[in-house]
Formats: sequence, C-alpha cells, structure tokens
Amino acid sequence: MQSQSSRRSFLAGAAAVAAGIPRAAFAYAGGAPGIRFGYTAMTWSKEERQAIDDIAATGFAGIQFRIDATTEFRPDELRTILQEHKLTFVALSSGEIAIDPTTQAETIAKHTANAKYVHDAGGLCIQVLDQLKPYPRTVTSEECKQLGKLLTEIGKRTADLGVPLAYHNHLNTIGEHPANLDAVLDASDPKYVKLLLDTAHSLAGGGDPAAAIRKYHERIFLVHLKDVVDIPLETQGAEHSRRRPCE
Repeated sequence: MQSQSSRRSFLAGAAAVAAGIPRAAFAYAGGAPGIRFGYTAMTWSKEERQAIDDIAATGFAGIQFRIDATTEFRPDELRTILQEHKLTFVALSSGEIAIDPTTQAETIAKHTANAKYVHDAGGLCIQVLDQLKPYPRTVTSEECKQLGKLLTEIGKRTADLGVPLAYHNHLNTIGEHPANLDAVLDASDPKYVKLLLDTAHSLAGGGDPAAAIRKYHERIFLVHLKDVVDIPLETQGAEHSRRRPCE
C-alpha cells in the first residue's frame, strides 16, 4: 500500500520538476502538439481515489488505471470524477492475453467488455500484455504470429467501440525482446493494434528505447517513461537481463 510519506515524496518531486517547466509543457512536450504527460494510479496500489486527487493536484494532464478501477467505479462515476479533476482517462490496463486457442473466445470477450467500460467512462485506450510460460525460454516465430493475429482480433472488437488497443512490451512476455516485438507487430494489423512502448522494459529486454520510438513512432499510442536498476546476476535465470524496470 502506498504510504503517506511516499505520496509526499512523489508530490514534492513532481512539483520540483514542474517549477522549472511552464505549465503548458504538461499538455504539450517541447511545443509538439499531441504529446501529453500523465501518471499512473498503479503507484497508489488500490487507492485510486487518492491517486486521482494527487495526480490532478500536481498538474498532470492524464491518468492510467489498472483493471481494479472497473470494480471501484461505475463508468459514469469515473467520467464525472475525472472531469471534475480535469484529468483525461488515458488507458486501462486490461490484463493478460494468452495464445491458447481454447481460451481465445473468452479472452476476446473479456477485453471487449473492458473496452466498453473505457468507452463509457470517457477513456482513450486499453493496454494488454501476454505472459510467457514457462519463463525464461525461447519464443518461436509461430508464437509471435499467433499473438499478432490474436491482438488483431481483439483490436477489431475494441475499434468498433472507438477504443484503440495497445500492446505493452514487457518482461516475461512474447514481445520482451526487440526481435520478437518486431515479429508480433509485423504479424498484427497496424490499423487495429497500436504499441504502448515501455522504455524500461524495452531496455531490460535488450532493446534500445530511442531506436524503438524512431522505428514505431507512427504506431505508438502511449509511452511508459521509467527508470531501470541493476540487480545481482546470480539472482536471475541465465537468460534474464541484469536490468530490471522500476515498477
């Protein structure tokens, strides 16, 4: 659970950054229209209401929620609260997907329902990720193709609701390593599958976040800006990166 002291640290740090940046910069980075800054409520664990208050008070333009928000708020309630706080509901972390054909119908239905929630709450997109089991292991090209196809099928349904689907590159997923991420995106329809690029997970997975942004800038819907930390190699599996994202 997020402590009061850690919340104060967050607010103090964010305020220090804001002090040297014009307020308009929170809406448009470097004067570039369309680039907006937000913060994730995940930092506050399940205290979404406190997160809304704190993030709005600090001056960010948007907020992202985990799936718990769908049970904490009615869609119309969340829409009203965010309007009152002048926050945009940027994304909902809609959960995991699996390429197992026996569960795909259920998976598609689940994320379509979550997209409906986002639509009704005035949100912009949903993000999804897969989970690689067992892990670590080598990913096959066929798995990348299957994931790309499944993402496209989900994305078609969410697009019907006016809610884009963004795939989140993440450790412990098929798209963890840059070559696999390339293969997944190549196998998916760019009309229906966008990219949520996470800078820390990109680096920890062996990629170059700056190069990935240049390569996929037209497909990126959202960027997670995070740091990474080094941890002792002996605590990891042989195939695992030494760098770990700061969650």
